[in-house]
Amino acid sequence: MLANDVLFELEKISFFQEIKKKAKERNFIVEVSDCSHKIDIALASHYVDYAQKIISIEVPFNNVELNALFVHELIHAELFLKGFPRILRYPDIEIPESLDYCATMIENMAHHYYLYPRLQELGFRHSYANESWITDKVFGSQGEYIIDRALNILECDYRELGLPPDVEKFLKNRADYSLYRRFKRLYKGSDTPRLMRTNILSIIREISNFNKRDNRNNEINNKSFRDTFDNYFYIPVKLNDQEKKLQANKLFKITREVDQKHHRLRLLTNNEVVKLLNGDIYSKDQARNFLDNSSAGEIYSV
Repeated sequence: MLANDVLFELEKISFFQEIKKKAKERNFIVEVSDCSHKIDIALASHYVDYAQKIISIEVPFNNVELNALFVHELIHAELFLKGFPRILRYPDIEIPESLDYCATMIENMAHHYYLYPRLQELGFRHSYANESWITDKVFGSQGEYIIDRALNILECDYRELGLPPDVEKFLKNRADYSLYRRFKRLYKGSDTPRLMRTNILSIIREISNFNKRDNRNNEINNKSFRDTFDNYFYIPVKLNDQEKKLQANKLFKITREVDQKHHRLRLLTNNEVVKLLNGDIYSKDQARNFLDNSSAGEIYSV
């Protein structure tokens, strides 16, 4: 089937029309392209270009489960449009590949807690992909790190809406199974943007604690995982209506790292970075003046 014919068929999915409408309300557009020619870990992917206001979705047009894969990525878009948190990278900083992969997995597991029940609700399922995940990532993942294996087990749990009995029997009494159980408990209740953000931070702390407990673990070799994570990533927070009305300097402070051009907007309560202000647009004095003379909602929306 030609690419245009595939796109025409995807347009018939009512949920796609719903997401496009929601995106338009936020001044975003949704673009869809074929990734059949790419060799990657993920069958499909999505990317949000904040500057250009584009949600890009790539799916393999030749895949037998194309519609389910497409709706999967649309649900990720839905979460973004509803203000659910994403783990964002600081620009102009080179991120170690293993750390970037771990951050992607942490974000995906938070989203997938919501995503797979939603996928079933919409009438779709990854039958073949789920079987492959169990075979390759659960039964066949003995050489991977414990944290990776635990997250893979959690993904299996989410995909199947609970671990199949034969999988659970295979995994019981293993270290990765025990860690999976802790991860599952910490992700539970990620039903709102604020709760999901809290749960992501809890997972990051749990990984830090695990690394400290297990001296054999070499996944993160410098400082604690939490400190290392904070050097490369930040997680936006969704403000409630009351917070949006507050004077910005009652909720935030602004810092700027010596070697970085962007200002970091930090919560006064815990010093966490939740947003960047473009250093090409705002000088140090302009950023502080903006903070002192704007509402939290105004400064958070730029």
